[in-house]
Amino acid sequence: MKYFCVCCALMATLWASSASAQAPLRGFLRPGQILVGSSDQELVAGETRFVMQHDCNLVVYHGRQAVWATNTNNKGSACAAIMQGDGNLVLTTGNGRVLWSSHTDKHPGAWLLAQTDGNVVIYRPGDAVSGRSLWATNTNVRHRTAASPGSRSPRFPGCAFFRTDMT
Repeated sequence: MKYFCVCCALMATLWASSASAQAPLRGFLRPGQILVGSSDQELVAGETRFVMQHDCNLVVYHGRQAVWATNTNNKGSACAAIMQGDGNLVLTTGNGRVLWSSHTDKHPGAWLLAQTDGNVVIYRPGDAVSGRSLWATNTNVRHRTAASPGSRSPRFPGCAFFRTDMT
């Protein structure tokens, strides 16, 4: 049987779009993209929100409930979360002081994905398909079983798989 992953095709299309865009794409950060705390910028995937708050705390919300945070609130000002080209997600103050890091450097091209299951994950290029991550918040709020035609996948939260070999 052949299956087609709807969100994987969409992500590949979005990934191929202009890397110079300043506004983060819905649900993920590519290398060089930034979430700015002064405007409470966020990534959204279903009920999952990854928010760079104005108080310098980087927080994962599922619905209205905070499920993970860097606990850096009020430790700086004009903060930003930067997905660096080396694969490291770094939270810095306006004067460049690092408050928090994912420690995922040495992985050029790595990118961050907010998933509909409540988890936020950093993947190397190509590893999202295999489900292998460099770093994750480990905040899955739903547990799913193995994928079946037209079902949601535990390895690809938010993706729906459909059979393509049906006549």
